Amino acid sequence: MPAGFHRYRQFARRALIQTANTNTPTPPQIAAAFQSLRDRLAHTLGGVFGPPAIDALFERATLLAAQEFAWIAEAGSIGQRDEEVDGSVWRTHSPAVVADGLATLLGHDIDLLVGLVGDDLILPLIQKAWGGAVTPSMDGESE
Repeated sequence: MPAGFHRYRQFARRALIQTANTNTPTPPQIAAAFQSLRDRLAHTLGGVFGPPAIDALFERATLLAAQEFAWIAEAGSIGQRDEEVDGSVWRTHSPAVVADGLATLLGHDIDLLVGLVGDDLILPLIQKAWGGAVTPSMDGESE
């Protein structure tokens, strides 16, 4: 995997925990945070690229993340339907596994976007979508 992906994955994991608004979130809380981050990102990027392009990139990111976390493919349309947040997938995995899997999915989504149009455009849009979270470019290169 590209070096940038690992940075984006760590950034996404921190954003998930921050959005869940607790240091020890449960899987449903992590899934709800994911849904919020995904929706905010889709809303912000949809105005620039259009919803079909954003959905296609998200589907590709889901396929990539499912190579490491098979349950992501089983979860269906993560972040697109409220009933998924309380689905059995979230009750059968530990909070750490859910956070890692969903951070991986968001990390792939960011990595694909950066690969297509560059971080100069994408990272400020992510900052706009996700608010006060520190962007990967500001994180420091030690990750």
